[in-house]
Amino acid sequence: MHLAISKLMSGLKKRIHILAWLALVALFIGQLGSVYWIFELFSHFTPFYVLLFFLVCFCCPSKKQRLVFAIAAAAGCYWCLTPWFNTHSADTTQAKPVRFLSYNVLNINVYIDTESKWLLRNNSDVIFLTETSLAWGTALQPLAATTQHCAEYNDSPFGMALYSHLPLKSCEVRYTTDNDVYPYIRAQLQNGLVVYGIHPPPPITATLIQERNNQLQALATMIKQEKNNVIVLGDMNISAFSPVFRNFIQAADIHLTSSRARPTWLPALLSIDHALVRQPDKIVATGSYSWHGSDHKAIWISYVP
Repeated sequence: MHLAISKLMSGLKKRIHILAWLALVALFIGQLGSVYWIFELFSHFTPFYVLLFFLVCFCCPSKKQRLVFAIAAAAGCYWCLTPWFNTHSADTTQAKPVRFLSYNVLNINVYIDTESKWLLRNNSDVIFLTETSLAWGTALQPLAATTQHCAEYNDSPFGMALYSHLPLKSCEVRYTTDNDVYPYIRAQLQNGLVVYGIHPPPPITATLIQERNNQLQALATMIKQEKNNVIVLGDMNISAFSPVFRNFIQAADIHLTSSRARPTWLPALLSIDHALVRQPDKIVATGSYSWHGSDHKAIWISYVP
């Protein structure tokens, strides 16, 4: 029995060792995602690579290799857990923070009635929703009746809606140039804060990835040109480990507000729902709710306009 367990453990350690080297290769391949779309898919699983790096530190027979993986694990852990924004010492003396909620409600959600009532009770000032089907539009009528809003309800994954308990200067469902399938919302509060709600297509095929990247590129140009303070919300179908996403936030001049590895989507536990802001020093707090009827978590942020 002891011999069998010893052989089992030895085999397990060898497999972890091999997987860790493969993970290290995949990590580097993922950072070439701007070159070729398949490479980018590897970048999204960085938290799992980091877990393997930690495990192999206890399995690797070579001291030099243990050192390599320990450094990779430490650097990867820092990358996964940053930025640190959960609470922040923003100056709230000049303006009251605005609380935003962003949630992919899932167009085939079977708990629409329960979740629409939860959204009606939620204490957020501005609520941005994606995958708002026709059924969701009907269920959200009580919320629409108590807010200023704009929406596009349709029975596809690309409906969206924004509801504001605060006065709005404008709220429009728009499309980027050469695209009439994947909408986005641009709204502006009376206090001047510009809100973008976006939901680019998922990276399922080469065509959809190109559509997603084109939309992100077009949105980045528009967001960059905004003269007022900006917040960007939504299920963006891309993780913060992607070089394509880094290019987007740099081009748009906006910043992450939560750790890169915060899981927001099942079943892969990836972070693809984001709140991005122009001025990170005005973040008061960020957080997320637990999963309900959707395969996404609702995320929230308190931000000074």
